[in-house]
Amino acid sequence: SITILVDLPVNNDPTQFFDPYTGATGHSFLQLTKTSGSQSVTQFMGFTAANALSAITSPGPVSGKVVDNAGHKFNASLRVPVSADEFTSAINKMQSQASAKYDIVNYNCVDFALGVINSARGNYPLIINKYPLPNEPTPMSTPEALYNLIQSMARPGGPEAGNTNIGSV
Repeated sequence: SITILVDLPVNNDPTQFFDPYTGATGHSFLQLTKTSGSQSVTQFMGFTAANALSAITSPGPVSGKVVDNAGHKFNASLRVPVSADEFTSAINKMQSQASAKYDIVNYNCVDFALGVINSARGNYPLIINKYPLPNEPTPMSTPEALYNLIQSMARPGGPEAGNTNIGSV
């Protein structure tokens, strides 16, 4: 299975794009679980700027990297059961994007995580609304938009409601 997780800058408040008290901007990352019989291996991975300060101060793309996000808190998640071929497709997508340039507006952690999980979802991609931030005219993918999508999918009776989790973890 592949799970997309989202960490809001202000816990359980998807209206806030930034936490002025902690400096948090939110994050999105993935949980990949491979199971064979009774054995299971899980890894948490996310995409970020190689240097966080440069991502904020640089006017353009900066070096990016895939990082271990084990232990990272999250506020919502969506688990996607996948076949072995779909899992391989997601791993291939992750490897092809592992050295991509990080751009807080045009290609950030949310874009990376959505690209990987959508490579396995086939005809059912996750599509979020992009939001413009203050002083930034270009709408961008944000953890808040991803949280809102997962929250809408969590409504009782929805086809993916059983695979969603809302709340601080």
